[in-house]
Order: sequence, then structure tokens, then C-alpha cells
Amino acid sequence: MKNSIKSLFALFVALSIVISCVCASVAALPESDDYEPGSATVEESESTTEEPSTEEPSTEEPSTEEKPEEDDELSTPESEDDVVGIIYLCSRWSSITTTGHLWVYIHNTSDSPITVGLLEVAPGEGVSLATFGFTRSDGFGIYYNMETYRNDKYCDESCISLSDNLTRGELEKITSKLLISNQWNPIINCVFFACSIWNIAGDRYIMPCTYPPVTRLFIKMAGGEEVCQMNYQPPENTFKQRGFGKNSYLDSLSQKSLDA
Repeated sequence: MKNSIKSLFALFVALSIVISCVCASVAALPESDDYEPGSATVEESESTTEEPSTEEPSTEEPSTEEKPEEDDELSTPESEDDVVGIIYLCSRWSSITTTGHLWVYIHNTSDSPITVGLLEVAPGEGVSLATFGFTRSDGFGIYYNMETYRNDKYCDESCISLSDNLTRGELEKITSKLLISNQWNPIINCVFFACSIWNIAGDRYIMPCTYPPVTRLFIKMAGGEEVCQMNYQPPENTFKQRGFGKNSYLDSLSQKSLDA
């Protein structure tokens, strides 16, 4: 009997110990009403789970268009010191009038058109510039390509010239000068005009003396012996300048002036 009581007492003690351990575990759990076992794991899983994309895959094919090749060399900006042509100061002796004639010829040596006064000159071409008075029927002032049209007359064995390189900056100054130089009189004649244009660019200064034979002598003293070879220009490329400054324009020459 005593043994049975001891066994029951030992069982009772063991059950008490087990119940105490279970109660201690339950007391250690959070007291939040929202807590559910495994909820933290589920939320973590939901936050890291990506929803399947509803975006349709692109059907565009990769472009096969070739991109233009970039120039290896950067374009060089135009400079006032760029040589764009050659300027000639030309003198022709006239045995009949014992006076002669002076003019300027500008030849374009660049790869693009240049503007001389009011006229655009293509690459490899040129323009002659001179003033006339009573000897031409289209009025006093500047004539374009009178001499190049009659190059058989003006470029004979009596013609001598000086030449020098012409820069872009010098050409701009010559153009500005031409727009305010549309005149002729016995003092400001072809000699004065041609020398004033030449002296803008020429490396040898020529005094603009009124009497052509004297200026011709100055040209010879400066080394002028070369005959100026001018490109022929047809009648439709010959002009008379009208007006002054911004009001200047070109007018075609009459046949009477061309034949004079």
C-alpha cells in the first residue's frame, strides 16, 4: 500500500513539473491579440514576392539604320588671313592717245565663290574692275568685266602688271571701297581708282598719279613686267555699277559700251 502511495505521489510531482514548464512557455509569448504563429514569415514572403509582369514583350526589331559617320576632322572656321585669290594691277599703253588705261583684275583661287563688290565670282574665274568717263555710253563710274570681255585688246604686248595674294579680309575691304567709289572725273580717274584698290592688298605701294604714263612708270619701277592673263567673260557678265553704298546695284552694259 505504501508503495502505491509513493508511486502516485511521484507521478503527481512529474505532472506538476510538466504543467509548470508549459505555463512558463505560454507566458513568454507576445501578448498582442493580432499575433498569429507564422504570420511574420508570411508577410516577409509577400513583401519579397514579385507579381507577374503584365507588360507585353516588345515586338520592335533592332534598328539596322546606319548612323552617319562623324567627320574625323572638325571644320576649320574661315579666317581673314585665308588667301582667296590674286589681285593684279594692270596698265596698258595706248600709242594713239599717248595716255593708256589702268584697271584691277581679281582672280578667285579658292574652292568656293567670292564676292567682289556686287558680283559673285566662281572658283577659277576672275573679274576686271575699272572706271570710265566720256569713252563709254553707260555713264561715269565703275565697270565690271569690260577688260575681260575685250581681253584681246587690253591684254596685248603693251600690258604690264603687278600681282599679289589676296586674303579674305582684304577682299572685304575692297568690296566696301567699291561701294563708295562709283565715280569718274579727270582727277579721280581710272588711275586713281585702280591704285586705290590695289593699295588695299598689294605689298608694293603705287602712288595714284592722275596721268597714266607716270603711274605706268611707277609700276615698272616696282617690278611690273608680267602680262596679266585674264579669263574671258561673255557680254552677259559685263556690268555698270549704279548708285552708292547700300543702294548700289549692277546694270548690264550696252553693246555700244562693249564695242567702244
